[in-house]
Amino acid sequence: MIARVPEGVPAGGQFAPGAHEEAPIVLTGEFKAPVQASHSPGLFGDRELQITQNLYRDGLIKRQKAIDDVANLALAQIAILTLRKFPDAATIRVQPSEDGPGMVVTGVHDTDGHTIASEEGYEEAQLLHEFKSLRGFAGASMDDLAAELPVQDADWWKHASEADGDEWCGTHDVDLRAAASGS
Repeated sequence: MIARVPEGVPAGGQFAPGAHEEAPIVLTGEFKAPVQASHSPGLFGDRELQITQNLYRDGLIKRQKAIDDVANLALAQIAILTLRKFPDAATIRVQPSEDGPGMVVTGVHDTDGHTIASEEGYEEAQLLHEFKSLRGFAGASMDDLAAELPVQDADWWKHASEADGDEWCGTHDVDLRAAASGS
């Protein structure tokens, strides 16, 4: 057999495993302790501040968009269920909840403004009770869905008009067909 590795070289060529000595390393001298960063005003510049402000703003925008999406979907469910129960209905009347966040539905009205269901009158109260017993997604009641409607600064207000002249704290009528179509 012919040897393909030159004499004196371990089998496997120059990369073959073999014993060899490590280079000696000697550390001398003194070492400084690591420098701790201080929280001085000059440590973070305008760029870092601008970045955090932009991220915060973007987070607020995303949160408001999510709130608006949930409110619009809740309102669309209310509108569709209302129109199924009362085909002649044109608006629902809502007002801020006294017991928690969001709104409560206090009445259903037709296109002429006549009351179909409300808290006033025995028959209207019975119909309002039936209306409030309707269930939306995952069994959510009308009150649960109305609670998803923020009292202020929300997209769903585009479907509402003031019923008593008080922009934020008052009663509003919501256009059911516009709310159901999501427009």
